[in-house]
Amino acid sequence: MQLFIVFFIDAYYNISIKSTGILNWFVKRGCQQMTPYLFVVDDDLLINIPSLMKMISNNSFHSNTLYGLYLTDIEPHPSGKWSVSLNDYPNRTFPSFITGASTLYPSLIVNKLVDKIFQLVEEDKSIFFLDDVLITGIIADQVGIQRAAMSGIEDCSYTDLFLRTIISECNNVRRTYVWSKFILSRIGQNTYEMDRLISRTIYMKWQGNFKHMRNGTAIIQSNRFDQSILIILSGYHPNTSCLVLFIILFVFISIFIPKLISFRQSTTTSKLPLTSSASSGTNSLRLLAPIKQ
Repeated sequence: MQLFIVFFIDAYYNISIKSTGILNWFVKRGCQQMTPYLFVVDDDLLINIPSLMKMISNNSFHSNTLYGLYLTDIEPHPSGKWSVSLNDYPNRTFPSFITGASTLYPSLIVNKLVDKIFQLVEEDKSIFFLDDVLITGIIADQVGIQRAAMSGIEDCSYTDLFLRTIISECNNVRRTYVWSKFILSRIGQNTYEMDRLISRTIYMKWQGNFKHMRNGTAIIQSNRFDQSILIILSGYHPNTSCLVLFIILFVFISIFIPKLISFRQSTTTSKLPLTSSASSGTNSLRLLAPIKQ
């Protein structure tokens, strides 16, 4: 295997390079000889380590299968940071894949994935920017690696980490409360107060905004500025968005419209046509005005 040194901008759309770097670091240092698994997780997940270790020690995982939150029949997103055009990915759905937030790799198959990615680089092939779709979906398919669901993974609508392995998709406040509840549960303390605080937070699962379909793939035809404004205003609650839009519209009407009317009136007055005064026999100028009867 050749060693590639790559200089790149540390940005979200280069995340496939970063994820490949993790896997390559693991292989290059011979970690597959020291541990049976590599578990890659995002830093905003909550993990019950004892539950995870118990699951791994049960030897319930196959050596040629990736595990995590298993997704299948997922259509490319039409907008946002995960948006994919038909030119970049023309198929109706992605291959089945494991979400990149938490992926369990059996150590002995990591080198297969790395070798295949480097082969694409050597062949000057395009690298898909969604790292989980690329590595655990497209490339895993090409090298014959299976994917399967790992038990105990929940989103943040579920708040008892003590009885699960991973909880994801929490905002900062809710994540703190759920983790505090887990710690109290581990030491046998009452979690009533944490449950009360959690109940005062909001969890809303992300949902795609599909405008229309084309060949089975959702497409949104709008520019990035429009999308950014919608994202800023939408927040987490549609009623809030309507209120914000109403306030902006009211301010615009009450402040800027009167000023615009006043400005146009003054401009019209200053530009009224002028004519010579024939009756006076002079070259003086007067404003045209209505004739008084």
